[in-house]
Amino acid sequence: MGADQWCDDMELNFSDSHMFRQVQHVLQSVRMDPFLIDLRDKDHYDFLLLAVDPTKKRSKDEMAVLVTILKALSEAVSKIDVMYHHALLHNIFTTCIWYLDLDTRDALLHLITRLAAVADQYLRECLQMLVNNFTPPGPYVPLMEQPRMLAKKKEIYSQLHETLKMISDTVPLASRMLKDVLNRSMPKLFDNKA
Repeated sequence: MGADQWCDDMELNFSDSHMFRQVQHVLQSVRMDPFLIDLRDKDHYDFLLLAVDPTKKRSKDEMAVLVTILKALSEAVSKIDVMYHHALLHNIFTTCIWYLDLDTRDALLHLITRLAAVADQYLRECLQMLVNNFTPPGPYVPLMEQPRMLAKKKEIYSQLHETLKMISDTVPLASRMLKDVLNRSMPKLFDNKA
């Protein structure tokens, strides 16, 4: 019920600044023992989790709400804590950008850039998420030779490269960690299978 009310509030009084404040408040209010969290704040947090659910198919309106939420999360990176927001981070890091439109991809990749810059927290997960997204999802693989998909592939690769460059310019350790992520992610050509 609280998530419905929050969503209704968003529809009636939808502004980026209102959403930004609401997201910051919700992130802060769930940073405690689960038994102490106000039920309304818990409902709002559950709505936030649902909004960034990587498996959810979205309408254009839901995609617009997702863009605003991702932008709000980018501004609230300092309030995100792996101990209390593990499910939210999981949803973010397992998102496949191939299913998102351009604006949503931009907002998500901006959030990833901001998360990567948090000292010693999420750099490896951000780099792993970016590396994972260089591989298109299974249903897209047979379609990759179509002109429309080639254009999308080029656009996505460009965005991923730009994000990796931005992270490596911002976080000095990123290049070394990226090498490690790539070594672990790439199949080994000469594995002993004796």
